[in-house]
Amino acid sequence: MRPIASDTFSAVIESRNRIMTNIARIQIQLNIITELAEKLDAAKKNSSKLDSQAKANKNWKKNQVIQMPEQIVVSYKNTLCSIHSCNCHIKCQLQYIEGMGSTEFKRCAAFGSQDICSNHVCAEFRNNTKCTFEHPYHDYKEWRTTEKTVEVVYDDMQQLYHASVTEKQMLDVEIDHNKGRIAFIKHASEMALIELLEECRDMVQKVKGFNLIAYIDVVLEALNKNIEDIQDVVRRVELKAKVDFFMALLINLQNSQSSNRLTYSRR
Repeated sequence: MRPIASDTFSAVIESRNRIMTNIARIQIQLNIITELAEKLDAAKKNSSKLDSQAKANKNWKKNQVIQMPEQIVVSYKNTLCSIHSCNCHIKCQLQYIEGMGSTEFKRCAAFGSQDICSNHVCAEFRNNTKCTFEHPYHDYKEWRTTEKTVEVVYDDMQQLYHASVTEKQMLDVEIDHNKGRIAFIKHASEMALIELLEECRDMVQKVKGFNLIAYIDVVLEALNKNIEDIQDVVRRVELKAKVDFFMALLINLQNSQSSNRLTYSRR
């Protein structure tokens, strides 16, 4: 065997070290990309779920038409119930009675000398309470039912909506951050692959028959294991492309006479 000059030997050692460094770097980068891709996929699913939840509860505030009693001013005197918001007697013919509790209200047609109001409308509002002559009063007003539009807030829906929107916003920030990290690491990985290929070619030229297969087999084993663990079809295809690259690299290194240029292509 022809002796190798010390400077050539040093260059071979440096080249080998760079090759091993690139392989280790690529392994780490691929592991990080796989981990980030899993997190990104989970975050996207949660974001979509939260978006649907927010849309389902976005109408937590609605306008609703309700009927409610309201007093209006009129030109005639009425006997009004003080506890049921209703009219005991419209256009009462008694003399105007100040205040409440007067026995004079027994003479009102609504009472007919009885202690309890006989007006059926007033009775509807009683809810098992007794409207006696002590409860009505005279006034130039009348109770009428009016329709009003009110804003109704559904507290449970409101809380779910705001919680969903807030959590989704936080997830979307995380998604954008992980997308940026994946893109950056992918670029770095591609550069490392190119550098690895050049170093391997250089090593084969320096040391004929140099065998790097054992080291690259470690990378292939790790990549194939990652493929088995990944359920997402797109990511499986992408990682499979990296395996194909390393397989082609092995073939290329074993056939140093090949003039075909090896390139890594993302699928």
